[in-house]
Amino acid sequence: MLAAYYNGRSDVRVGDLPEPKILFPGDAIVRVTLAGICGADLEFTHNGPELGLIPGMRTGHEFVGVVEAIGNEVNGVTVGDRVLASAGFVDGQCFYCQIDQYPSCEHFGLFGSHLFIPHGGEDVQGGQSELVRVPYANGTLFKLPESLSSGGDDAKVFPLGDNFSTGFHGALNANIGTGETVVIFGDGAVGISAVMAATLFGPAQIILVGRHDSRLELGKKAGATHVVNGKTTDPVFFIKDLTDGRGPSSLVDTIGGKSSLTQTIDVARAGAAISVTGFGHIFEPVDQPFSAGLFRNLRFHTGVVTVNAHVPRLLPLVESGRIDPSLIFTNTLPLAETERGYALMRDRSSGTVKVALSNGCSHRPGHRRRRGDRRGDRPPLCRRRIPCRHAGARRRPVGSTGTRDCRQRFLWLRRWRPRGTGDDAGSGAGAARVARYHRAQCRISHIRPL
Repeated sequence: MLAAYYNGRSDVRVGDLPEPKILFPGDAIVRVTLAGICGADLEFTHNGPELGLIPGMRTGHEFVGVVEAIGNEVNGVTVGDRVLASAGFVDGQCFYCQIDQYPSCEHFGLFGSHLFIPHGGEDVQGGQSELVRVPYANGTLFKLPESLSSGGDDAKVFPLGDNFSTGFHGALNANIGTGETVVIFGDGAVGISAVMAATLFGPAQIILVGRHDSRLELGKKAGATHVVNGKTTDPVFFIKDLTDGRGPSSLVDTIGGKSSLTQTIDVARAGAAISVTGFGHIFEPVDQPFSAGLFRNLRFHTGVVTVNAHVPRLLPLVESGRIDPSLIFTNTLPLAETERGYALMRDRSSGTVKVALSNGCSHRPGHRRRRGDRRGDRPPLCRRRIPCRHAGARRRPVGSTGTRDCRQRFLWLRRWRPRGTGDDAGSGAGAARVARYHRAQCRISHIRPL
């Protein structure tokens, strides 16, 4: 199978690796339909030698897909279910899982990293591949509701497994009050997700601080009322001026580095809640914040996102259309172009926020080509090779599994007009039914209806 793997410092490659097998009764095998490249993946692969990453490890901890096989102890999902995976696997039953402290689970492991090995096994599994073995599937996989199971909504659901849940985690722990002001430091995928999550709490002002104009514009779309480019404007002065010199009552630092933490503390109002979700302090020493916050009664909250506690709350919001986390995706590439995806993520001047990796599409998932689109704006048709009942149906009986790529099948269906039966005879209604059935069977919602 095709999969991305760690090959050395800042070196990720794509190759043909062995398909995973069920090793333990609680395992499940998931065929990935959409994966992603996270900022943490950049940190892990860049600091691989120090963290203990082994060349050959599969990469990636974010994915959504369809269950292909399950162990005999798996009862939360069944074969054929479309599922979202938490970035870290958990057993869902230990003391810490019962109190919603999932990152402290006695069997916790992170996909695509050295943290997978202690409880997941030596064959480190990563989401940036065609197939993934998921340990402790009962506690790790979330079956998607029927309305989000067509495949066309994968991009909306996918961020809940890590980035959006992390943004929501930060907003929740910042104790955002209705009518108050919240400041979010960091214009990456988590920062923009935190902006969208903050809107759920009803603040009067949401200020996003970043360093890239294109990302800050995306932050406005997510709900930011004000944006500040830290390269051209002093964020502390700007925010103090906007809040009558007092500062905000809620702050989320999605960077966690020395500079961002210093600015967060400097600008905070007395009694403010500061939520730190960024990992920058792991790779760069920072000053302890307690002395600076002592006489101002600042409240600090830090920690890894508890994905499993948030997904049940967030899925209904996606289903109802209240939030659309797919906003964070600026690029979608085929899995085979994962190396290019990492390069885009590292080169922030390109305007990339987050890259999605599809097993069949090189455009934003769910996008439909519309009449009137300029040819240059039309997304290329998927070239994924998958079984299709209609491939070569003129020569094979219906139900055979001929295989053609999607472009060939699309063009072939355009040429073929079945005669139909009864009132449909001689009309194109039969062709329309074939096209609908083709999309349903192959999960290719972006092919233009005939």
